[in-house]
Amino acid sequence: MVHEKLYEYALPEAEKRRIDMVTAGLKYTAVSLEGGDVGVSYTWNLGHCCGPNEEPFFDYEGKDATVLLEKIREDGPLGRSMAIALLNALNSRRALSMPGDEDNGILFDTLKVKRGTRLAMVGFFKPVARVLKDMGVDIYISDMTHDMGSPEELYAKLNGWADCLILTSTTIVNATFDEIMGHCPEGVPVCLLGPTTPMVPEVFRDYGVSIIAGTAPDKVDLTMRLIRQGAGTPQFQKYARKVYSLV
Repeated sequence: MVHEKLYEYALPEAEKRRIDMVTAGLKYTAVSLEGGDVGVSYTWNLGHCCGPNEEPFFDYEGKDATVLLEKIREDGPLGRSMAIALLNALNSRRALSMPGDEDNGILFDTLKVKRGTRLAMVGFFKPVARVLKDMGVDIYISDMTHDMGSPEELYAKLNGWADCLILTSTTIVNATFDEIMGHCPEGVPVCLLGPTTPMVPEVFRDYGVSIIAGTAPDKVDLTMRLIRQGAGTPQFQKYARKVYSLV
């Protein structure tokens, strides 16, 4: 599973770092590390704070990063959100060194989108969808939080209809990434997109992902404050870089 691959990638760096602060905001979760570096992830809380197998509270601040990284392998939704934010903090310097794609031009070129392209989108990226529709792209959107589509419809679209796929990295948090990619035929270009995206191309190579596109915040205190006060993507992304990596 992708969670195990991400865990194995991040473990060597986690063994060298300690956690400074953890903030689980309404929309995003952020983790900062002692000595700098910050990462974010979508907050997946299912309406409650703790997963069924977790203790009611554990203070991760000041602890070795490995303690929180373990949560990426478990079922608790909030624990996994924090673990992925931690992973993105551990990988922050690498992500910040990657090239930018502010207008999504590289993304569109990689997916080979043009007028008439049939594109499946998992997760409603409203600004991206608007641009694609203006380009004449035929879009199918599946997003349970917006009551759009269904898994059955999505898998049917991936089976012969879709020319390409934009997949929200929230699927890593809610543990649907492996299943969705299992339904995506070989040869269909895939972009993993969103602020949660772990910018680790080697992890996604075996899945057939073509490009990963994420957000690399570089202002630790400001990012933590924005997330703590409920900021969403439009707010904190102003103070971060949109980065990409071909896979």
